Amino acid sequence: MKPGTLLGLFAGAFATMVWCCSSTEPPASTPQPPDATADSVPSAPPDAAPSASAPPFVLPRPSPRETATCKHPPVVAACDARWCTLPKGCFIMGSPETFKRRAAYGEEEREVTFTHDLVVSRYETTQEEWVAAGLPNRSGPDPAGIGDCQESRCPVGNVSWWDAWVYANLANDREGRQHCAEPRECSGTPGGGLQCKRIEQLVPSLYDCAGYRLPTRAEFEYAAKGGTATEFYSGPMTGDGDGPELHLREIAWFTENSGHHTHPVGTRLANHWGLFDMLGNAGEWNTQEANPSPNPEGPLVDWRGVLDPTVDTALFRGGFVNTYPVGLRAMSRSFTTVRNVAGHGGGFRLVRSVIIEADAATPRDGGPD
Repeated sequence: MKPGTLLGLFAGAFATMVWCCSSTEPPASTPQPPDATADSVPSAPPDAAPSASAPPFVLPRPSPRETATCKHPPVVAACDARWCTLPKGCFIMGSPETFKRRAAYGEEEREVTFTHDLVVSRYETTQEEWVAAGLPNRSGPDPAGIGDCQESRCPVGNVSWWDAWVYANLANDREGRQHCAEPRECSGTPGGGLQCKRIEQLVPSLYDCAGYRLPTRAEFEYAAKGGTATEFYSGPMTGDGDGPELHLREIAWFTENSGHHTHPVGTRLANHWGLFDMLGNAGEWNTQEANPSPNPEGPLVDWRGVLDPTVDTALFRGGFVNTYPVGLRAMSRSFTTVRNVAGHGGGFRLVRSVIIEADAATPRDGGPD
């Protein structure tokens, strides 16, 4: 697929496919394709300024869902300037059946345990970091001015799933860390239309790799929820998912306040882990391929730590700047595309496992469902 079509793909024709197959009800309105002409794109309402008497917004306290056999680790922001460390332990993946707009599959609640601490980038990978790695920066808006902002601290855009793995391995080489996986049988250049036929995993489980990599679906959700049990870490979804969610404006750039382009990272509120832009701004590549089936019965341990080597699909999580609130829910996995896609508004952040020998003996559920 040619660059520059990603936001249009998700907000237009692809959005119809997502909702026909993964939601219990259709959207209340059809999203406006962001790659339409400038005159046809409705202007996003400006980011509302609080009134002089309004107190500053404060995130709800962490209150994770738990069971008798799954106690969530304490939620504390253990961060330096670039990275946050999330503790190993158990969390409830998915959402309750009572949640509005819950997907028909893929949001079943399951206990998921991680056997290693996880280091997560505080921010989406920026254009400054991308260029510093020696890669060409193709971020930018489309002809209608929609897509990526163009400042050094803006998220890098127009990058494929393969590009993200190349960047991760460049970071590993700089720090002398192992490679978790390698793109193989590739054509084109990283950041310039790289396309590959397969990914070679170099470790038995991604969870046992000390190198930088993309997050698994479960890791992303654990990080995005930030110890909360609501749709967003700013609070519950109060409307139908297509209308205003005022508290969401405090933590995310999305269709209500983005102006149809990404924004410099870290300009909304972080979650309780200390992570910024986990919802909204750039959509973020995950490791998992498209999988139109329910979550497997739990409990699950280090779930989906094995990449499918040749499947051509992968997930974006967290929503995009042109996504309605329903697509920004922390448990939503509705955005699927092919690994070769590179387009405006699609980015990533890196993670790595903290490997301690005593953690390595725990059985896990590594392979595909």
